[in-house]
Amino acid sequence: MPIEAKYSFDEVLDAALRYPVPRGGRVTFEYVLLRGVNDGSAHARELARRLRGRRVKVNLIPLNPAPEIPFQPPSAEAVDAFGLILAEAGVAVSVRRPRGRDILAACGQLHLKGAAVAPVAAHP
Repeated sequence: MPIEAKYSFDEVLDAALRYPVPRGGRVTFEYVLLRGVNDGSAHARELARRLRGRRVKVNLIPLNPAPEIPFQPPSAEAVDAFGLILAEAGVAVSVRRPRGRDILAACGQLHLKGAAVAPVAAHP
């Protein structure tokens, strides 16, 4: 995450989990899956370990590729396996299915035309 230049993953996670949520509500994490970077079962188990037993939901977002991005989307099987690990740990999970990817009009693709992209580090 670009914010990691200032705050570690754990600091961001702790801040999000301290956020006051209305009774019965949840903190939602938007988790973008990048093939070979953070889409493996070890990443899913680590995320599940950190979130288990908390009032959270994880929205898994397979990367929408664009020529300017040096990463690839995970396979559908990897997304499903990741989500299953979270669900089996009791973490509420949903998967955002891409629309418009084939014409580079999906979420995150439109604004990138000609934009510089910062490097991304792998984290759970």
